[in-house]
Amino acid sequence: MTFMMPAVLLSGFISPIEDMPLCLQCLTYLDPVRFFMVLSRGIILKGMGIEDVIVNIIPLLIIALITLTLASRTFKRKLG
Repeated sequence: MTFMMPAVLLSGFISPIEDMPLCLQCLTYLDPVRFFMVLSRGIILKGMGIEDVIVNIIPLLIIALITLTLASRTFKRKLG
């Protein structure tokens, strides 16, 4: 719950990202839900092309790589 509420609020689901203050707009680039929202809206509603899909998947892959790396290091430290 600690992560979910800010993630949803900063994703553009409730209010457009363009209407947020500039500091929050910059913070949304760290939110994977933001990119998922762009992808889901673009694919389902707008028929987004493959180039745009790839451009929005790359940040998701980077966030996943960083998160999984930190999680595995933390797990290894706690395990041994």
